[in-house]
Order: sequence, then C-alpha cells, then structure tokens
Amino acid sequence: MCGAWQRVTGFSTLVIAILGAILARPAWADPGQPKAEAGSARAEILKLVIEDNERKRTVIPVPDDREISIGRGAGNTIRLTQRDVSPRHALLRCKTAACWIEDLHSDNGVRVRGKRIAQRRALHEDEIVEIGEYKLFLTRHGRTTRSPAPASRLVAGKRTFVLDRSPIAVGRARDNDIVLDHPSVAEHHAVVERTGDVYRLLDRQSATGVRVNGEDYYRVELLPGDEIEIGAVKLRFLSGGAVQ
Repeated sequence: MCGAWQRVTGFSTLVIAILGAILARPAWADPGQPKAEAGSARAEILKLVIEDNERKRTVIPVPDDREISIGRGAGNTIRLTQRDVSPRHALLRCKTAACWIEDLHSDNGVRVRGKRIAQRRALHEDEIVEIGEYKLFLTRHGRTTRSPAPASRLVAGKRTFVLDRSPIAVGRARDNDIVLDHPSVAEHHAVVERTGDVYRLLDRQSATGVRVNGEDYYRVELLPGDEIEIGAVKLRFLSGGAVQ
C-alpha cells in the first residue's frame, strides 16, 4: 500500500495520512454495483472537517466501513500534531449511515458537544468533536463551513438576555454583560461561554454559587430548558430556535 500525505502549514500544524486507495476510489464507487447513469442523483460523500486553533480547516473523505485512527503518532490515519493530543487518541468508524467515535484511553479525552465521552459513542453529522485544541465534525453537504445556530437566551421573568457573544459576564456590578441586581448575586458571579453551538456556565467562585436543575456546579454545559439559579435569581436557558 502506498501512503498519501498532506501537510497543512500554520501555527498548529495538522498532518493527515490517507491511504492512496481511499483517495483514488471514493466510498460510493463499488465495482460490484452498476455505474450511475449520467444525470442521475448520487448521495453526497461523507466528509470529516478538521479545524485547528487558527480556524484553518482540512476536509477529508470518510470511507465506509473502515477504521480511522486519530492521534499524534506517525502510524495514525489522521495525525494531529499538537502536544495535547495523545499518540493514539481516538478511533472513528462509519458504516452505512451510522458513525461512532471512541476514546482510546487518551490523556485529555474526547469531547462531543462539550462532554467527555467514557465509551464508544454514536456520532451524528454536524456534532462538534473536540480533541485537544482541534474541532472536528462530519458533513455530507457540499459546504464545509457550519452555519452557526441562532444565539440562545437566558430568560428571567419578563427579561430576556440574548447570548450573542462569548464570553458573557453575569453579576450584580454594572460592568457585567448581564446585570442581576439582587443582594444574593455576587458583583462578578458567573460567565457564559460559547463554543460552536455549545454553551457552558462557569461559577466565578461566588459565595452563593451556581445551580442548574437543583444541582450545584462549578462548570456545566447548558441544555435547552435548563433551570438556572444564580444566587436567588432564577433563569431559564432556551436554545436559539426555541419558543418561550
């Protein structure tokens, strides 16, 4: 087998090794099947988009029913060279219409939608995977850029706060992005951060803390409908397309 290597330059160098046979013969080109007639519809090829910390993107085709190893070591199908990636970090496999990703006992883990996975997990199109500082997602669309979802919101009574930037500071002091004027709220109480379509709430070591659905958290991913307590102020998290 011959190896085809592609190098993408930049601050965080990304090296991808794809078998020449995979690139030479797309996954849909099965010699045992009749050729599609001219003008007939053909399913879009599944692609993996990889983005580094400089937002530079590399796109590779994903073959059907073959394992794709991801890691810093030279023997991987996809080689990510940042130091926070383990030598053999993760395994991706797609078969027919289903894909899975598995953490291979890496040091820093694999996160899907902001949550670290503990075992093999089904992976759907446009779900963000984080491996070190890299972000990956699957797509069948001709485009390889993801249109961001509409900004989500925090609702407190009749007040609505649009989470249209990141980070967003929350607290009692007037220099916060979201001002909650209540004595139980610290001057600089919490921060909302957004990565792609994932929102996280972080407590800034406040005296009264942060609670989500009745549980205390220091850092937590927010899901649509979550009930949040910042001090004695209650808020509800709504996704971008949700109707209040």
